[in-house]
Amino acid sequence: MRNLILFLILFFSAALNAQDFWQQLKGPEGGNVGSLKQTPDGTLYLLSRYSGYYRSTDNGNHWSHMEVPIEDYRCYLAMNSKGNIFIATLYQGLLKSVDNGQTWALIQSPDSVSHNINGIFIDKNDRIYLFGDFGNVFLSSDNGNVFRPFNDNKIIVNNIYGFYTNSDSLFYISTQDKIFISKNGGRTWNTSKFGQWLDFMQVNSLSEPFVSFNKDLYVSRDQGNTWDTVYVKWNWNSYRNIAFGKDSDLYLSTDTDSIFMTPDYGKTWKYISSNGLNEGGQLFTNRNFDSFIRHTITDCINLITCLTAGLNPIQDFTANEFLE
Repeated sequence: MRNLILFLILFFSAALNAQDFWQQLKGPEGGNVGSLKQTPDGTLYLLSRYSGYYRSTDNGNHWSHMEVPIEDYRCYLAMNSKGNIFIATLYQGLLKSVDNGQTWALIQSPDSVSHNINGIFIDKNDRIYLFGDFGNVFLSSDNGNVFRPFNDNKIIVNNIYGFYTNSDSLFYISTQDKIFISKNGGRTWNTSKFGQWLDFMQVNSLSEPFVSFNKDLYVSRDQGNTWDTVYVKWNWNSYRNIAFGKDSDLYLSTDTDSIFMTPDYGKTWKYISSNGLNEGGQLFTNRNFDSFIRHTITDCINLITCLTAGLNPIQDFTANEFLE
């Protein structure tokens, strides 16, 4: 009991001493953040449902509106290594810009997904994957000029929620309750089943998948053969998303306003003050891993909120020291 009280005192003291840890950015108002991406030159692109598309060249301090010839509220943003921007829409097809969003061209996509695009993924070799209904996946290896079915669309699922490939032979696909894994370029697939509803799947630079399910976090370090629990000892909330930092640093955002960091896959944890942040936000690390942006995705707020902070300092204590 004494250790728990000591932990709570340090926990709240750290939050009170970090009033200025987060800085409000001059983000555009009206709508909510649907997607946030960064090109190799450091430019940030923000897709706001119901409010439009914005660009920032100074790490989010100022934003300019982009004119995009679509009205579809359900869109997905992606970038390739050349800085080309792609917007996949549910009802109006796929658009591409090669001049930082100044002009846009409609890409001819397969009929089966041209009006039912449910997601887009671009791998490190700039191959583009489009997701349609019923698990259909189409691949383009020429910057979107021609698409063909990926692996003859052998995986039959209702919807694809997450997709990853290391551009060689390893593929992960997440659905509502399963992770499909292929180690031979999609010719054969294995399945890991977790439960009725997966919160998310995200993959780090080592091709290790992290999966959140029912307030638990799992990781596989052997390409899906086995799964280990990543234990956040003093968190009682569901996870919103993961942001990967330098080396093995991992940042977790929860459904409330809590943010946690581990440098060693959950052996020790540090709490990052989230004083004054809105609930339900997501984390985003920039390409240099020297700052991150948290943005709200709650529709009822009706405000795009972008906040930034350096990764140092963070509140330097671990729960294990006080809760054992």
